Amino acid sequence: MKTHLARLVAALTSFKLAVFILLGLFVATWLGTIAQAKIGLYQAQRKYFESFFYFGPEEPLFGFLRFPLPGGLLLMALLAVNLIAGGIIRVRWTLSRAGILLMHFGVVMLLVAGWARWAYAEEGAIGLLEGERGAEYTSYFESEIALAEIGAEGVVREWLVPDRVIHVGGAVCRASFSGVPLRLEITGFVENADVLPKGPMFAAPSPVLDGYFVQPAALEAQAEANLPACYATVIAEGASPQQGILWMGARAPWTVRAGERVFTLELRKRRYPLPFEIELVKFTHEYHPGTDMPRHFQSDVIVRDSSGVPQPLLIRMNEPLRRDGFVAYQSSFRENPAEPTRLYSELAVVRNPADQWPLYSLIVMTLGMFIHFVAKLFRWIARETAKPQTELAR
Repeated sequence: MKTHLARLVAALTSFKLAVFILLGLFVATWLGTIAQAKIGLYQAQRKYFESFFYFGPEEPLFGFLRFPLPGGLLLMALLAVNLIAGGIIRVRWTLSRAGILLMHFGVVMLLVAGWARWAYAEEGAIGLLEGERGAEYTSYFESEIALAEIGAEGVVREWLVPDRVIHVGGAVCRASFSGVPLRLEITGFVENADVLPKGPMFAAPSPVLDGYFVQPAALEAQAEANLPACYATVIAEGASPQQGILWMGARAPWTVRAGERVFTLELRKRRYPLPFEIELVKFTHEYHPGTDMPRHFQSDVIVRDSSGVPQPLLIRMNEPLRRDGFVAYQSSFRENPAEPTRLYSELAVVRNPADQWPLYSLIVMTLGMFIHFVAKLFRWIARETAKPQTELAR
């Protein structure tokens, strides 16, 4: 038993494993980069870098040959084990190795930062016209179902079914809401779909509701353009079940009744609240001469937190807004369909608990390299200084 355990430890801490991991990361990066042209950045990232295994390449060799290969999650986990066990625990802790130990600590910190970013970060965007304010941002990829009660003055209250609940594929997702006399059943969720009318032009699968059905579509290369859809059944107390289709491309939410109360159901991009409000005061952009390629764009904004005190700030490329654990980048701009002369300023928003960890890890690695270099330099000076004395003694 001890022999097998010793062999396992030796394998996990070996230099050969480190070489294998680096080779696997090279292959995943190469194949994932090529695959972006076919399946898009988001799907390539999920397949090659956010998985334990994947089948590659995207275009099979000889038209049919593909291989199971280790994905980014598995490779990075093995790299962390190899660094911690082989480069930190098993290595001799001496002053002469202090720099090497610090460099290994820095790389491990960088790996942990990447894991925290993958597991806990929330990202999306907020689009504002000049004079508009916003205190929430919309996810790029995640969905949610919003149940809202409608009163005389509009929305009274809102309940949400999050993305992790509705992504159940062919299974049935059931949701109930406190104080609401109805239950919700979701079936047939697909990440991209068209809602089409039944007729001779289209072979309609089951079910067909009010003459329409959900037709699954291929995923878009730009994942933000996907339009998810699902079937929904509303079961209200003392009433027959009501069935409908929820589709992100719908022009208006679905209205249902439960007794005297009126509700709307909507499948939409997930929305995240901000702990502060952003007001766009002015948006400025420039193009490269003679082209429609943006050269520079920036947003003059006013930020207000719970205190209500306005704080003027400038957001532009490579100069983001950092506040309360959130980072807002100037990512792009787009036309307003109603007024083409007015432009939406698009701010990419990220809440990443490990936002500054890569900086800290680079500082640790730099310090480790400096200590190692200085130690090597002093040892070299000591050897060179001792040479003439040795020659005189001879």
